[in-house]
Amino acid sequence: RTIDFSIEMSPDIANFMIALPLPGTEVYEEIKTEGRFLISVEDGVEKGFYANQVFYELGAMRKDEVLKHYRKAYQKFYFRISWMLRSLNTLHSFGEVLWFKDAVAELIKDIFR
Repeated sequence: RTIDFSIEMSPDIANFMIALPLPGTEVYEEIKTEGRFLISVEDGVEKGFYANQVFYELGAMRKDEVLKHYRKAYQKFYFRISWMLRSLNTLHSFGEVLWFKDAVAELIKDIFR
């Protein structure tokens, strides 16, 4: 539903995050008792929720499944012809074209790794 909603709203940019359970929160306590941490968050994390990392597994939710949906969200949102054409139409300088090229290359690298 989140992916469909983002496409329906059609913003210029969409970010999709993987939850980062912080100590002291209900989610953190639930994972401690009913799930398992894959990456410790006790001492903080270097990259936070922008890191394309799964920090825990809980119930039937497994790391591979979370990453699959995370990548699917970016693929479905950014690899639409309508979004690409609209985005290209907003570029007004060679510097913006270079930035766009680098941003798309980074997105592709993250999605298809």
